[in-house]
Amino acid sequence: FDAPRTLLKVAMPGESKELFWRCERAHPVGSTAVQFTNPVLAEKLTRARLEDATQTGTTQLFCEDPATLYHLSKYAKDYRLEVKGMYEFLASQLVKT
Repeated sequence: FDAPRTLLKVAMPGESKELFWRCERAHPVGSTAVQFTNPVLAEKLTRARLEDATQTGTTQLFCEDPATLYHLSKYAKDYRLEVKGMYEFLASQLVKT
């Protein structure tokens, strides 16, 4: 997973931050099976990750997992965040060059 992250750092101006994966531990959103077994908890997990992002001053989030992308996108406007698929963004940068 290092190569896409390295490309993203090159494509984006400024400093990037890893928000949901720290010290070999994931901080999940509600995209796992919990969305079916406990939807309230799933929403709380997703909103907690979006709150984490706003606390760092982030305005854009890039995500490589489609399920996580869906769940973050579902509530991102409530936090004034833009959520993008990392691979789709990187592909769009190739087209520009």
